[in-house]
Amino acid sequence: MANQITAVRKACRINDEAISETLINFPKFKTEKDIANFLNRQMRKRGADLSFPTIVANGKNAFELHHKPKNKRLVRGFTVIDFGAKVSGFTTDVTRTVFIGTPGKKERKIYNLVLNAQKACVSASKSGALGSSIDHLGTKLLGQYAPYLKHAVGHGLSKKVHDKPGISPRSADIFKAGQVIAIEPGVYLKGKLGIRIEDTVLVGKKPIALSKFTKNLITVKLAK
Repeated sequence: MANQITAVRKACRINDEAISETLINFPKFKTEKDIANFLNRQMRKRGADLSFPTIVANGKNAFELHHKPKNKRLVRGFTVIDFGAKVSGFTTDVTRTVFIGTPGKKERKIYNLVLNAQKACVSASKSGALGSSIDHLGTKLLGQYAPYLKHAVGHGLSKKVHDKPGISPRSADIFKAGQVIAIEPGVYLKGKLGIRIEDTVLVGKKPIALSKFTKNLITVKLAK
């Protein structure tokens, strides 16, 4: 377990640096593929492998959970960026959702709803917590948008991207100190938008989100 924690801490630092560099360079990108390719290079140049194929889903595409980045020109709206560096075989899983253009009041409201649910679930992911209770908390805090969450609130991480402990409505798994998990509530409105916020988290008496990059809504401009 100690080896995993050391590796995951390093991988999360790489994640933070890679997404930061990607957003600095965002005005250069014209397509989802541009973003994904740049982000992948940033993780690899820092010595990491990829935990899984990077997801970049812009506009209406953000409704798709496992969208494959396309060469289609970026448009106004939320853009889900789901990625993870892998170090010494141990995986991480992080998602940040940025907005291209200027978000409206309702868009900000939904984003902050997801953000507050995500933060609460991270804080509740203590040793002794039940996987199903974390999932229930996330869906409860999404309120009227809970039916638009298309996946479990989280999952365990190891050398596999999805492992125990389970974090789903029926999970009887009990969290143990030292386990590494991902917490990822989201809202997906078909034909309109997708929002997901995800951290790699270390379970303990005081849970720690190892992915430190800001979760506040970042707005970016389209490339000219």
